[in-house]
Amino acid sequence: MERVFHLTSGELAELVGVTKQTVLYYDKVGLLCPKGRMSNRYRYYSLQQAAELRLILTFRELGMSIQEIRDYLQVRTPEAYLQVLGEQQERLQAEAARLQRMQERVARERRQLSQAMAEGGGSICLCWLPAQALLRVQCREQSKREYMGFLQLSRRSRAQGEGFSREVYCILPQERLQAGDFEHIYGYAVAADTDAAQEDPLYFLRPAGVYAVLYHRGTYGTLSPTYANMAAWIEAKGYRICGDAYEKSLFNTLTGEEHGMYVNEIAIQVEKRPEAAAEN
Repeated sequence: MERVFHLTSGELAELVGVTKQTVLYYDKVGLLCPKGRMSNRYRYYSLQQAAELRLILTFRELGMSIQEIRDYLQVRTPEAYLQVLGEQQERLQAEAARLQRMQERVARERRQLSQAMAEGGGSICLCWLPAQALLRVQCREQSKREYMGFLQLSRRSRAQGEGFSREVYCILPQERLQAGDFEHIYGYAVAADTDAAQEDPLYFLRPAGVYAVLYHRGTYGTLSPTYANMAAWIEAKGYRICGDAYEKSLFNTLTGEEHGMYVNEIAIQVEKRPEAAAEN
């Protein structure tokens, strides 16, 4: 003979390991309605519904919406369950990839800021930097146009699923650097997913090559003299500027309360001067 167990909402909650309010909530939204009411008017659930509640909780933990769970519960076939599992596996894989990218960025920023703080600023080195995919907008003036450029980058970045949490670069063009003009930026850029962004009209590949790299610590007013010092250092080392400068903020008023004090990474693409290369 089949045994029938009647569980109150509190007993069901204790059995599954959730609060009674959780059970009542899923009753309210129509996912887990009581089998009936006892003589004392209390709701009662069957033992089978404990398994249903565990399934609902699993689906919610996977990120499924109430409507998505409701749609599945109206079908409940092995084929439908297999489809749900496949969809959630794909979503989890995408989320794991996103978290991995975020973890790599946090580690990179921590390493760069630690290095900048340890050096105290002012130390220039020559580094080989790999090519980097960027989304770039040109902003040649301090105006609303510049703000609209940021909006473009924000929309593109959100479309890649990252929000506006990516590194933002200020770009100073090669011709301005060579002319000794270190005040006027060329545009802004954010890191891009190579596969997803190649068809984007804003896509730009920062070339791989040798860069003069400096971690600058100070106010924005000290940036121009710093660029001038870098240009002189590059010349003295037998190199010349052959590309743009990429300036990335590692610490600013958005990340701290030390107003006016910034830590920026500056990377200027360079190459050996022909006469210097001949001498070697």
